[in-house]
Amino acid sequence: MAIATRTSQGKVLSPARTSGASTRKTLSCLFQMALMVVTLLFVLTIGNGSSWDSFIFWCRYGTVAAIAALVLYSFEVGKFLTPMMLVMISFVVFQFGIPILYGFAANYSNYYAGFLNASLLTTGAAFTVVCIQAFVLGASLARRTCVPKPRDRRGSFFEKPFLRDSESVTQIAGIGFVLTGLVAIPRALMFFLTSLASGIGAARATYELGGIENIARGFFVPLGLLLLVYLPRGRRRNLVFAVLFVYSALAALSGDRTEGLTLMVALIYFMFGFGSGKAHKTSRTIGLVAGLLIVVWLLVFVANTRVGGSGSGITLGDALVSALNEMGFNALTIDYEIANAPKTTYGLSYLAALTSLIPNSLDFAGVKDALDFLNPTSNYYTTMGYQYNWATFGLGYSLIAESYVNFGYCGFLAIGVIGAIMERLMSWGGDTPFERYLSLVFLWSFLTLPRRQMTWLVNAFEYDLLFVLLILWVWYSLVVTHRSGSKQYSSAREGGEAL
Repeated sequence: MAIATRTSQGKVLSPARTSGASTRKTLSCLFQMALMVVTLLFVLTIGNGSSWDSFIFWCRYGTVAAIAALVLYSFEVGKFLTPMMLVMISFVVFQFGIPILYGFAANYSNYYAGFLNASLLTTGAAFTVVCIQAFVLGASLARRTCVPKPRDRRGSFFEKPFLRDSESVTQIAGIGFVLTGLVAIPRALMFFLTSLASGIGAARATYELGGIENIARGFFVPLGLLLLVYLPRGRRRNLVFAVLFVYSALAALSGDRTEGLTLMVALIYFMFGFGSGKAHKTSRTIGLVAGLLIVVWLLVFVANTRVGGSGSGITLGDALVSALNEMGFNALTIDYEIANAPKTTYGLSYLAALTSLIPNSLDFAGVKDALDFLNPTSNYYTTMGYQYNWATFGLGYSLIAESYVNFGYCGFLAIGVIGAIMERLMSWGGDTPFERYLSLVFLWSFLTLPRRQMTWLVNAFEYDLLFVLLILWVWYSLVVTHRSGSKQYSSAREGGEAL
């Protein structure tokens, strides 16, 4: 007789579901570990050969290894297109895009890779392959397999009254969305018009964000996504969706494709990624894939038109190659850091990232300014721009490069931990509105995390989760609870007078 298991929170779990999920997780992690052992053996035997053939080997092997890791993770989860999977794909594209093209695209060459020798390219590619596998493995190990049924989730954090009260959440989120929108939307429109007339550089110089503007822009999208998952179907939700879509389109057409297109991906996932029932599973998957391919095409279209091209005649194949080439530039960042990183910081840049949790107004001791020198991007932007003359466009950075700066070739262990953290933040195992919000908002925030540094993850955690929770709790405590208490008091008084 099968006996249901119970978690420490008192949630009752289906034995069959728990056993099946645990088995898939075990198999997935074992195969991923075996794959990583093979990769490390290749590193020890083949090493960082100085020939071009060695680089091409790692380009091709790394592509196959990355696909295998993603397939194993998909097998563990039970479906392919999840928010975390989309982040994993972006991780591979940003960190390994150029090597993929060198490995499989005929006659491909990259201008910026020409500044680097074959030995450096090989070392960077090999290290990146190990990091990609560590990232996926970390997420796989951290993934929750005990998924309770909705009726068994009473008492969990996401069942708290201030998160379950849809009316309360939509009230404060709606107020915040309107107020922040009064700042964010006009700025986006003026930014768009200025970028069309004078270019994105002039737009950024003209509309540099101040304190209030930065706060408004930081909360506008999270509050909009919060409204989407809490509002019922109808005109109000459609209006919020339309506003967010227009905002994303303005950002993308302005040249700020990072913000614009990542929001589009989140909106597409909201349309097709949520829901249950096998009857519509295929149609949702087709819609999601089609939407994502359209975003890729738009990425290339916007890039071409902004440099004077017509944007016409771009095939899907051309768009995929161009997207890998452009987004994959950050694959070269690790090569630069291997060649130029001044010294190993032993995790100090991660410590500095944690200080971003301190609001500037409360940093009386100047801790953040004192630790700013530990930010790995400072040396990167300065030296790389002058040395290679690459400072004419947005260089971005790289999670993998930051891990190397902190721990050398052992940095892949830090990448594994980051993968585990992101998995926990994005995949809570339930289907409450706030859990859906977290999946959606972190999808938006983390899609470009691979080309940034740890500070970006910490800021996303602070703004998208902690501050939003604080806003909802304060509103519920001060307004909803007070209102309910007043009604009870009024009813009791009326009853007493009647007696």
